[in-house]
Amino acid sequence: ADGGRITLSVPATDSPTEYVLEVLSPAGTAEGQRRFTVLRDATPPDVLFDTTPPQASALSVVSVTGAAPDADSLRLGDDPVPLGADGAFAIDLPLGPGRNVFDLVARDRVGNVTLRQISIVQDREAPVIARATVVSDDGLITVTAEARDNLGLRPVAGFELELDGEVTAGVLRCDPA
Repeated sequence: ADGGRITLSVPATDSPTEYVLEVLSPAGTAEGQRRFTVLRDATPPDVLFDTTPPQASALSVVSVTGAAPDADSLRLGDDPVPLGADGAFAIDLPLGPGRNVFDLVARDRVGNVTLRQISIVQDREAPVIARATVVSDDGLITVTAEARDNLGLRPVAGFELELDGEVTAGVLRCDPA
């Protein structure tokens, strides 16, 4: 004992283990007792988003909100992110042209870490239609188009088709070449 203080190490496991610390008199009788339970915490904190961040955006800043309820700290890259009492957070992600990757790191009080990587492509250029053909066969019109985009095409996209002054809107499926 050092000035009335003692330090001890006990094994910690995945299931709770109860220990009893007794203070003994010089005669060997118990003068005090303290019970405590030890449990190893190997569970990293959750990082939950209110809404899944977009994969692509034309914006220069995307706002992301969520919660890291068991986290003691949250960082976006090297910058600390303020956490509310319930672990709530709100961050603005600045986007530049092309792919933007952000590391969101949550750490709990015992050092467990969760890394959530957010990847958003800033795409302000519309795809270019390289080629289009229209074939009419017995009243059925088939339109085939080839489009290119320097950042990649989305698997689905909206469209508008005007025929004899009437506009029809729908959704196109993009098949990989």
